[in-house]
Amino acid sequence: MLTRLLLILAILPTTLFSQRAINEAILYNGEAHISILKSDVEDLEKLEKVLYIDEHFSDEETFQAIVTLPKLQDFIDLGVEYTVLEHPNKAADLEVIDLKTYNEAKSTDCSSFLSGYPSYDLYEQMMFDFAADYPEICRYEEIATLPSGRKLLAVVISDNPNEVEDEPRFLYTSSIHGDETAGYM
Repeated sequence: MLTRLLLILAILPTTLFSQRAINEAILYNGEAHISILKSDVEDLEKLEKVLYIDEHFSDEETFQAIVTLPKLQDFIDLGVEYTVLEHPNKAADLEVIDLKTYNEAKSTDCSSFLSGYPSYDLYEQMMFDFAADYPEICRYEEIATLPSGRKLLAVVISDNPNEVEDEPRFLYTSSIHGDETAGYM
């Protein structure tokens, strides 16, 4: 009986810490990035129903996975041991690039303002500048204004940007999630 009680007291802080860590991770972005030892997984099918296994960051011994808030309790109920990892975008520590920095850097080194998130004013200016700097192939368009007052912008890139032509078209979009800078520009 005493041995069992000591075992419970030894495991309880680890369980509580682990639960708190995953809750804090979920609060950051609605998801937690975790690592799981493959040897600890008894039923892979059940596990795959409650989280997304990221094959790109898994190796021989571990899975890296993402669990979201709606599936968190289902995951915890499986009783699989895990380690909470730092959210990839949290580690990037990117800065917001403002319009003044952009204007100062634009004429000398355009790569210096591609290392962070553009402010909304900068985003608007960059879209306008694309069309102004390359009018022979680019046209600026305001598609709509959102309830927030921000504009939904686009640039048309074509050999004849001011003509509607019977040619194939495609829409290139990126950064659907606001904390992912990889595809922003």
